[in-house]
Amino acid sequence: MFCIFFVLLVFSTGGGIFISKIDNNILIGNISESLWNVTQNQCICEMIQSNGIISTLNYFATNQTCQLFYTNDSSIIIESNVNSSLIFMNQSAIFIAQNQITSTTASTTTTTTTGELLIISQVIGKRLCSQPTWSQTATTIFGSPAGINGSTLSLLYGPIGMYYDDTNNMLIVADTGNQRILQFSLNNPLSVATVIAGSNGYGCSMNQFEAPDGIGVDSSGQLYVTDYFCGQVVRFPSNSNSTTSGTLLGSVALPTLVSVNRLTNDTYVVSNNDSAVYKFVGGNGPAVLVAGGNGNGNALNQLSYPVGVYYDYLYTNSLYVADTSNNRIMKYPSGSTIGTYGIVVAGGNGPGSEANQLNNPRSVLVDSSGALYIADGINNRIQRWLQNATNGTTIVGGTLGTAANQLYFPETVLFDKYNNLLTTSCIYHLKFNEMSVTQSKRTSIKLFLVGLSITIIYLLFNRKTMPSIINTAPKILNTAPTIHSQSKPKAFIITANCSSIRFNSTKQNIERAFPNFFNISCFLAISLNDSRVDASSAVLFKKWMSNLLAFVDLWTYEIPKYSENNEYEWSFVFEDDVNFCDPSLVSLKNFIKPLKEFMERPQLKFQDGFFYLGICGPEYNNQSQIIISENTNNNLISRKGYGFCLHATGITAKRSKIFWGEISSYRPNANDKSLDYQLREYSIKSKKHFYTFGTNFHYPPGTGHFGVAFQDRGKFWSSIS
Repeated sequence: MFCIFFVLLVFSTGGGIFISKIDNNILIGNISESLWNVTQNQCICEMIQSNGIISTLNYFATNQTCQLFYTNDSSIIIESNVNSSLIFMNQSAIFIAQNQITSTTASTTTTTTTGELLIISQVIGKRLCSQPTWSQTATTIFGSPAGINGSTLSLLYGPIGMYYDDTNNMLIVADTGNQRILQFSLNNPLSVATVIAGSNGYGCSMNQFEAPDGIGVDSSGQLYVTDYFCGQVVRFPSNSNSTTSGTLLGSVALPTLVSVNRLTNDTYVVSNNDSAVYKFVGGNGPAVLVAGGNGNGNALNQLSYPVGVYYDYLYTNSLYVADTSNNRIMKYPSGSTIGTYGIVVAGGNGPGSEANQLNNPRSVLVDSSGALYIADGINNRIQRWLQNATNGTTIVGGTLGTAANQLYFPETVLFDKYNNLLTTSCIYHLKFNEMSVTQSKRTSIKLFLVGLSITIIYLLFNRKTMPSIINTAPKILNTAPTIHSQSKPKAFIITANCSSIRFNSTKQNIERAFPNFFNISCFLAISLNDSRVDASSAVLFKKWMSNLLAFVDLWTYEIPKYSENNEYEWSFVFEDDVNFCDPSLVSLKNFIKPLKEFMERPQLKFQDGFFYLGICGPEYNNQSQIIISENTNNNLISRKGYGFCLHATGITAKRSKIFWGEISSYRPNANDKSLDYQLREYSIKSKKHFYTFGTNFHYPPGTGHFGVAFQDRGKFWSSIS
């Protein structure tokens, strides 16, 4: 063995950072840290960014591994090693690079090695270690560029989870709407995929799925799939195909994403239902709680409807959880349990779009520097959050849309081996079956606006060096913009027949409570024979779907069309069975004056953008905010909460454009098929409650209706609700 002893010295060079390299040699000493699957430049960056703690490293090119050494080692042995490099950052690097090193063995054989001076400039810190940026224009790499969903092997129908196979440059996708797992090459974009699990119809047998959500792969190539509606985690062998039956690993309530520690094969699964993360040790049952599980909440030992999970076994040896309804990312140490308190490493400052906030984060991953990359759902952006930072930076997206440079509710984020960024840009839509709901996604804004069938598109953002990226995420208004009060708000009555008694009676009721106040229009309900309504469903489920589609069409298309000049204008949506309480009960001739005052409240207009005129079965907490409209003898009280029923609502154009995306992002329970339940689920999980106008009204007696509007089911029974 060839070896030499020398002393590492660190001096201030004044003129810059000196980096030198000696090929086919390594250093033997006390290792500070080892890194795997990293480039030489990434290792040099780790050394530079240590602020003098690390000044030497070994890099092994064959397996892309490096070893970092402390600066204060007083005596080091250099040993020859093929396909490796010894790299220094200090004054001794000059000596080693400019002079020959003579190594002698016990048999007096002598060899001479000359070092290579890599860098003599502080530019190294900017050139190699600056944070990467990405092209802001995405490329479709699988699915239909034209926005067509389908079940062929070149199309997708609502994917959620992704796994990247860096060895073969392949992407594995949970094609949720088609109940299958696909694998396809990234070497040939828009290639034909192979089914590696499922595609045997809708069910919970071991060769079937209902809603495959998360996927992971262990060190032996075994595939792990979570099925959201079946509540199962299923394992498949490495060579599985559509005929293969998996093995039930265990049951988890509403499991979402999954992450596998490929060093130990420990498999981490999120339970959206339990607000917890479970671990299957070594990829085997039973499941062990490792985070949350202490009830739904925002304490540091609690989670609130989490979705994403990532175990970083390469760099930090820590567990990261996208704590979705708490709008934060939590970090837990290796070996955490139900009693472990996590730390907030991103967000946690309430929902919002500021740099220190997140809004419905869906997934997270970590790079070699400890930086987090977060799919920030409702903010339609990917955030990079540097280690120990208090703010994030938008690296992709930031504006709502389906153009190549925009995102529409990103859910998953990955890197390929070239450090390109892969993400899904999408929005949930629903297909209603008689006994279940499957969720799918689309990105075509045209199809979205009219509520048509679903389009899938995967986005790949090529990494490149660019100037600093402007964060174009929308800002929450802390002060009210100056906007003139609108006159004659638009009111839509959803009905099956614009000449029917139902429509005319509802119109008369609106005019009685708000005489000459609204500009009332008829909006035809979606036919039960419409192609978007599942023909195999029972009539009741068809009616629910018809109602949902009508609201989605109104919110995302019709209302913005009539409010192009002012995104804070209110519009109102009524079902055709609505009546109103008697305004004389609060000493009023009608409800116009208090409603106009209510609509101009800054919080409602510029932040909430939505309220109920009537609600069913509301629930309020003790901290519920109250608005009181004072009258001569009685007050009209409006409280914040959540409940059921959408028979009478107000919504701004700004909120209407994104409301369905927000609601559907909080995946409902399998039995919650109507829009009423969807909105209630959203309010509970997002903690976003809305006001009801006139909650001190409770009419008709004995019903669950509160507010000035109620469903007059003594006269009508809605055909669309």
